[in-house]
Amino acid sequence: MYRYGPNGTLNANHAVWGDFCDAFVKDMKPLYLLAFLLTANHRDAEQCFTTALEAASEATVFREWVRSWIRRTLIKVAIRRVLRRPSDNSEARDSWWDSGAGTSLLKVAQLGSLERFVFVIVVLERYSIKECSLLLDCTERAVVTASLHALKNLSANCAIPVSPATSGESCRFAGDTRVLGPAKTPAA
Repeated sequence: MYRYGPNGTLNANHAVWGDFCDAFVKDMKPLYLLAFLLTANHRDAEQCFTTALEAASEATVFREWVRSWIRRTLIKVAIRRVLRRPSDNSEARDSWWDSGAGTSLLKVAQLGSLERFVFVIVVLERYSIKECSLLLDCTERAVVTASLHALKNLSANCAIPVSPATSGESCRFAGDTRVLGPAKTPAA
């Protein structure tokens, strides 16, 4: 896939730097919020945002894919920055987490690193369990387990409506048709 065709003519269906800049400007607040929820730290969120913006200068994607490319790149940068550290980033969280503010966003950011990443990627960004496991380089079972822990912690702390299945092995957000957990087969 090339941006420029023969004789240096631009392929109209490929994004140029201006397309990325427009998307970053238009979606700045949601992109920063995504970075912040993933990192639970303003300094790391700003670094992830900047790194994703720098990566866009060399990206070759279709114009229609710019926004999704940016979000996926931001997630990948945050994974490298936070989860690839030798220890959990809980000690790197901003100190104002201890202020007792009870908003849902703060509760998400207070989750452990893996649970927070899985919750943001699977529930908020709506990636599949398989895609999340590939991004995080872990098993699908680890993703399901982390998502269950995250949902249980959030439902207990924030009164987020979660509908548990009868066996307690899977649960879902109210209004969400995707079930997190092992597939159930009907009894014969």
